[in-house]
Parts: sequence; C-alpha cells; structure tokens
Amino acid sequence: MARDAKSIIDCWKLFFPNMVIDEIVKCTNIYLTKIRTNFQRERDCLDTTREEIKALFGLLYLAGVLRSNHLNLKDLWSDDPLSPEYFRAVMSLKRFYLLLRALRFDDINTRTERKMYDKLAAIRMIFDGFVQHCQAVLGKTALSMKCSKDLEVGVVFVRTQPDGPFKFENKPSSIVKRMITPISKIGRNITMDNWYTSILLVNELLENHNLTTVGTLRKNKKEIPPCFLDTKRREKNSTLFGYSKNLMITSYMPRKNKNVVLVSSMHDQGVIDTDSGDQNKPEIITFYNSTKGGVDVVDELKVEYSVSRVSCRWPLTIFFSLMNIAGINSQIIYRENTGNVITRRNYLRSLGRELTKEFMINRLDMPTLRIQLRNTIMKITGIKKQPTQPEQHGAVKERLKCAYCPKNKNRKTMVCCELCNNRICKEHTSIICKSCQTGSEEKSDSE
Repeated sequence: MARDAKSIIDCWKLFFPNMVIDEIVKCTNIYLTKIRTNFQRERDCLDTTREEIKALFGLLYLAGVLRSNHLNLKDLWSDDPLSPEYFRAVMSLKRFYLLLRALRFDDINTRTERKMYDKLAAIRMIFDGFVQHCQAVLGKTALSMKCSKDLEVGVVFVRTQPDGPFKFENKPSSIVKRMITPISKIGRNITMDNWYTSILLVNELLENHNLTTVGTLRKNKKEIPPCFLDTKRREKNSTLFGYSKNLMITSYMPRKNKNVVLVSSMHDQGVIDTDSGDQNKPEIITFYNSTKGGVDVVDELKVEYSVSRVSCRWPLTIFFSLMNIAGINSQIIYRENTGNVITRRNYLRSLGRELTKEFMINRLDMPTLRIQLRNTIMKITGIKKQPTQPEQHGAVKERLKCAYCPKNKNRKTMVCCELCNNRICKEHTSIICKSCQTGSEEKSDSE
C-alpha cells in the first residue's frame, strides 16, 4: 500500500483516504443541517462536499506553513496587498469560519448514547481509523524502510473510561503492550524511559513478542543490585555492568554522586563508546540517546508548521494533531518512495495546493463569482479559459440575471462574456474592435 504512493497527495491519502473524508463530510453535514435554522438564508449554511473539506484542510496546512496558527484569520483574507491572495481564491473567510465551526467527526444525534461507554465518542471512529492506517503503513514498510521507526502513531490517554469495550488498564506495562501490537514478533527494538521500563516487562517483550528493549530504570526497582546504586565510592565517568540470562544492566556516573541505570535485552556485552572521549560513555548510553529522541523530534516538527487553531473543542484539537502527524508521516513515505528530498516547508506547501486545487477549479462554475476572483483562480490553477458546454442546435437561450447588477434591479440578459461565460447586461458590456482585441490577446499571451 505504501510502496505504490509516489505523489505527495497519494502519500497523504494513506492516512486520510477518501472514505475517511466522506465520513467527516457526512458528520459535518448533520451538524450543518441542525444549525441551518439559525440562518436567515439557506444558502448561507449549505452542505459541504469532499472537495470542500479537502480544501479546508489544505488551507490549514498553508496557514501552518506561514506560521500563522495564532494569527487572526482576517489578516489572511484581507484585501491588503501584503496578504496572500491564495486564501481568498479558495473560499471566503465566512465559509472557512463556518466549516471550522461545523467540522464534526461523529454523528451528534447518537453521541449521548456512545458517551455512556466511551469518553472519546466525539472522535473515536476517525481517531481509531487514523491509528489503523498508521499501523498498516508501518507494518507494510517495517522490513523495507530504514526510516520506518520515525513514523508516528497517535495515542490518547483517557484517565478513567466507563465500563465497556474501551476500558483498559492504564498501568505503564499495559500501555506498552497495547502500543507494540502492530510490531509484535518482527524483531524490533523498543526504547523506553523509566516510567515504562521494568525488568518483568523487558523479559516479557523478549520472550513473548520477540522485541528487544533498551530503557532507563528507576532506582527503586528491587531487581537492581545495591552496588549499582552506591555512588559515594565511585569515580566520575565510571561504569558498572551486570549480566543475567537475557539482560544487561548498566550503571553510569556522568558526574559525582549522580548515576544513570539502564537495562537492555539488546546488548550482551559491556562496551565503552570510544567516540565519547573523556566521558567514557558505555555504548548502551549512546544507543539510548540516539533513539530516545524520536518523540521529541516529532513534537518539534508538529509545532514548527502546525495547523492547530485556538479552540475550546477538544475533538478538533486532537484532529489538528492527527493532521500534523499525517504531514510528517506522508513526507517520510514520499521521500523513501521517490528519493526526492525536499524541505518540510515546501512539502506542506505543495500538499496544501494539491488539496485545494480541485475545489478552486469547481468554483469557476459559479456564475456569480466576481471577475477579479475568477481571474485570480485562473492564474493560480493555470486555466486560461473556463470550458463551456456547447449549445444544442436550435436550443433557446434562457434569460438569466446579470452577474454584476445588484439583486434589486433583477436585470436579466441573454448575453454571455466570451472569457468567463458570465451573463452581462449592456451596462456591464465593453465594446472593443477586432484589431484591439487581437492585440490585447497577443500581449496577454506574451506575458
């Protein structure tokens, strides 16, 4: 599944396929139907579509590229020459606000029932689906991709779930065993900090799941020999190694009266890393430091070009995080499949453009679209002239309202603009000779 994804949009769709987008569209439309009575005009709260929701996501990615997640949205849609015209070309600010407000990930009509046994009911379906897609991509690529260890899979911790199918133990060992399910039995290594690491868990992962572990140990673990905890009689940068059947324990003193204790089922020999110089760090410490930063790196990448907006709705906040993770994971797939190494900023910019392009082109079919906005869309998308349907022979043209006259005039016409196909009355029609028209077209083509 992952190997066949060669384009930016195809890599992103590995994590948000059309069926997920369609589910979000359905749930959002349920909410839009509910609030439609609050609007004076029905057209101010129309249902959304797959193309429009993708365009919404694309604008969020582009806003993240501009590092404007804390910027007032009005600045992005402003007519000021310094504001990007791209946002106005995709959709109006009013519509963007409405969609962001209405964005839902479950059926609000049945949420109360589902909340009785699941506190994550408001986003459970989308969240679990996203995790499954991440696990599927990770599982398919684990043996062929060197960077698959960098792929991020999301986990949300709920303090106490009601009795039911989503109630799990929150003990550190239970959390670890749930998270390693996709990679069980395939011979990978798990790096953990001291909150999760225990001798019992390390042995269980090795014997039952064929997974090695490298992790720091809390000093209150009874399995640690007393001499590994005594720092008063040891020198700075000294190391002790201890061995059992399948494990090795290391106690390293980076400074006086301070030691770090680690356990490993991956290492079987106590070796000092010669590259550490006078610090004399054991190899297990070097390995731990080189692998523990995966989560920190992901968090840093998520914040750098984040799509997140300030929101009081926790399901939306979680979904923003999923979008950020999808941006990271899809770039990893794209890089490995194509060999094309581009900056994260350029990747997200291209992704935002791909997600918005189809909806922008669809906007050209709107007869009431302002000519300036129409020209902007055609410039951005590269479409020079909107295709028109040929009229059948003998068909009678229908008189429609002029696209530029105010509504109260109700002025109808049968004349269409040759470029944009908008209906135009005499007041909004310019007369130009063939010679000038040809010269204008030649000049436009040369530009």
